Amino acid sequence: MKVKLIGALVVLALAGGLVAWREANRSRAAAPAPVPTGATRVVLFVDLSEVGEEEGCGAIIHAVRDARKRGVATEEVDTRDPGDRAKRYRLLVAPAVVVLDGSGREVKRLEGESSDTVRAIRTELDRLAPGR
Repeated sequence: MKVKLIGALVVLALAGGLVAWREANRSRAAAPAPVPTGATRVVLFVDLSEVGEEEGCGAIIHAVRDARKRGVATEEVDTRDPGDRAKRYRLLVAPAVVVLDGSGREVKRLEGESSDTVRAIRTELDRLAPGR
């Protein structure tokens, strides 16, 4: 009987530790990168599991990541677990690219994954990072 009780306590402790570790890592991964005061920031809301696609969501993810490499401040929010950010940015459609000015105000929003929308997102990202 004592062995079963000890075994149950060990299982509960391990489960609790796993949950705590997962939550700690989730909040670290979800935190936006520090953005210099006055810098424009791009927030991407998308199902990040679609990164392997060549069109639609995958193309948008790659365009935003390319812009990050060229110096644009970006934040990726996985729509499978967006936390409070979906509500904060009034997200109704995904994928969505939200452009924020230096004070955090939304200045542009591009939603959907049609070829026209992907083209508009690339154009906006190129405008934000010309020649970088």
